[in-house]
Amino acid sequence: ADSFQSDIFPPAPSADPSLSASEFFAGKTVPRNVVDLSSGTTYASSATATVTLSAPPPTPGALASPSLARANSYSSPAPSPVVAKQEPPTPVVRAASPEPPAPAPAAAVVEPKRSQTTPGSDGQSSLLKEENARLTSELREAREKIRNLE
Repeated sequence: ADSFQSDIFPPAPSADPSLSASEFFAGKTVPRNVVDLSSGTTYASSATATVTLSAPPPTPGALASPSLARANSYSSPAPSPVVAKQEPPTPVVRAASPEPPAPAPAAAVVEPKRSQTTPGSDGQSSLLKEENARLTSELREAREKIRNLE
């Protein structure tokens, strides 16, 4: 089909408003604007839209259909409400509360052992100082070699 088929594409509602807000709330009725899809022209449709603003809102009773009301009716009478007997509350007698339990004895505070030795505590400290001095001198020599390469 090389031509536009107007029977498949009827005029569509337009994005352009038919009325202003003040005209709408004043109760004015005009036909809706539609767009002809074959040419893109906008015009007022031939059908008039009817808008009723003063109609009262429907009541819930008016919405129920009579056939639905008949279908929900029962042949037996509605049961009478049951009245619960209220007995006076019985008082609760509590025994005198016992003394609160004694707090658990505090655990003896144990100071953690130090992971490092203090200077002069044993012969290991002098060995560590010697190793530290040796490593420091090796680091100095390595840094000097790096500077010479740059």
